[in-house]
Amino acid sequence: MTTDFTSMILSMREKLTKPLLLVTVVSIVAAIFLGWGFWLVAAVLFIFVVFINGMYVIMPGHSGYKITLGKMANSSFKAGFGWMIPFISSMSEVDITRQTHKDTNAMKNCERRDIFLTYVLTWNVCPNNVHTLHATIGENEYVGKALCPQLDAAFTEVVANKTYEDINGKLADLSAEVKANFEPRYDHDLFENVELNIIEVKFDKDYEDAVSEMAKVEMQRKIVVEKAEQLKISTNAKAEASKIEAAGEAEALRLKAAAEAEAMKMKGASENEVRARLGEILKEHPELIKEVLAKNFPKVFGGGASPLINLDELLGEKK
Repeated sequence: MTTDFTSMILSMREKLTKPLLLVTVVSIVAAIFLGWGFWLVAAVLFIFVVFINGMYVIMPGHSGYKITLGKMANSSFKAGFGWMIPFISSMSEVDITRQTHKDTNAMKNCERRDIFLTYVLTWNVCPNNVHTLHATIGENEYVGKALCPQLDAAFTEVVANKTYEDINGKLADLSAEVKANFEPRYDHDLFENVELNIIEVKFDKDYEDAVSEMAKVEMQRKIVVEKAEQLKISTNAKAEASKIEAAGEAEALRLKAAAEAEAMKMKGASENEVRARLGEILKEHPELIKEVLAKNFPKVFGGGASPLINLDELLGEKK
C-alpha cells in the first residue's frame, strides 16, 4: 500500500499540531529575549501548522461537506485536494458509492394473516447534496430515519390489499408495486438509483402446513398419473405385439394351408382329401386364422354350384 506525502501529513495532523504550536510559542518567547533568529523559527513553524490544518483531501467515491464556525457551506465538495480556513473550518466525507440494506418486514395481508417479506434495498446518496443530507438527517442515520420508515409504510399499504395467492410466486411483481408506492415517499434530491427487490416470503405456520400438504398430494397425484400412463403404454405395446404376432401366425397358417392344398392337387388327390386336410388345419387354429381365411378364402368352389370347402362347416358354425 502506497501513501502520498499529503495523505501522510493529514494522517499525522492531529499528532503534529499541538507539539508544533507549543514549539512555536517557545520560539516566540526565546525570540523576545535572545534575538531575531527565533522569530524566523516561530514564523516557519506557525505557517506550517496553519497550512497543514487548512488542507483537506476527499477520496474517490466520497463527497464532502464543510462547516465553518457551526455554519454549513451551501454546497458539497467533490473528490480531490483543497484548502480551507484552518482551525475554524472542518471537512467531512460521505460515502456516495452503492449502498445496501437488507431486512425482513412482518405485516398482515387483506385476510389479516401474517406475512414476512425479506427485501434488499440499494441506493446512492446524491453527491451534490451531502451537505443537505447531514444538515437535515445525518449521514449515519438516514437509513433508519428517511428510507426504512417510508419503505415500511409502502410495504404495509400494498400488502394490506393482497391475498396469499397474490404474493406467492409473484415476488417480482410485488417488488415493482411496492417500489412504485415507495417512489414518492423519499427525497429524490438526497437519494438516487433506488432499487428494491423482495427475495423471500414466508407465511404463517398454518398456511405453510397447508401448502406443504397440498404439495405432497400433488406429488402423489403426479406419481399415480405417471404410473397409469406407463401402464397404458405398456398395455398398448403388449396388445400391439400380440396383434402383430397373431397376424403373423394367421398369415403363416394361411400360406401353409394354400401350399398343402396346391401340393395335394398336384399329386392328384381327390377333392374330398383336399377338403379333409384343410379342415384339420383350420380346426387346430380357428381363433387365429378364421378371419384371415374367411376374408381371403370365403369359399372354394369346384366345377359345380356347391363349394368344395365351406369354412363355416369346417369351424363348426352353421348359418
